Amino acid sequence: MSSAPYLLVVVGPNGSGKSSIIEGLIEGLPSNHPHKQIRMINADFVEKTVAEISVIDDSLTRSREAQMWCLRERKKLRGKRESFGYETVGSHTTIGERHFDFMQGARERGYYVEMLFVSTEDPRINLERVKRRVARGGHDVDPNKIVERYKRTMEFLPHYLHACDAALVVDNSIDDAPYRVLLRWEDEMAMLQEAGKEVKWLHTYYSIFAPEHL
Repeated sequence: MSSAPYLLVVVGPNGSGKSSIIEGLIEGLPSNHPHKQIRMINADFVEKTVAEISVIDDSLTRSREAQMWCLRERKKLRGKRESFGYETVGSHTTIGERHFDFMQGARERGYYVEMLFVSTEDPRINLERVKRRVARGGHDVDPNKIVERYKRTMEFLPHYLHACDAALVVDNSIDDAPYRVLLRWEDEMAMLQEAGKEVKWLHTYYSIFAPEHL
């Protein structure tokens, strides 16, 4: 792993708390950790900071342009075999746009691919969090899309696990409480954690693919 380029992918439905968790994890790394300064590609950040995108008035167009900018940047960095990370809702279904395909492509290019999968027990939690984010000036997401994407992302969990070298699957359902690690994944082996025995969504969506692990 030490000599291989590194890819970190943070996957989870809208409103799951991906950004907060990964920022906390990176901040908590020792100053000399090789991933402390990893470049994270974030479409929300791009919307605000890339000049030609930030000036677009229509929010949907601005969001779409930011997503396309991020896609081009990810492909460029992967082509150069540079280490980086990014966040995604992970619900794309089109071949060529699916993020687990991108991750597998990175592995084929010699990357060590690590994933953090963040979700909640119920999409209503995500809906409420997005509402609060909008009230604070953050970006909005159509409520119907939040629910639709939640289900698709969750159903893709097994595919994401098999597209990476290592992963943590965590539940972030409870506001103002630490997330719970449900599953650790390494070298095609699932290691169920104590909290994972209690959280229903893990059993619902992971057992579809590999019930023997649960």
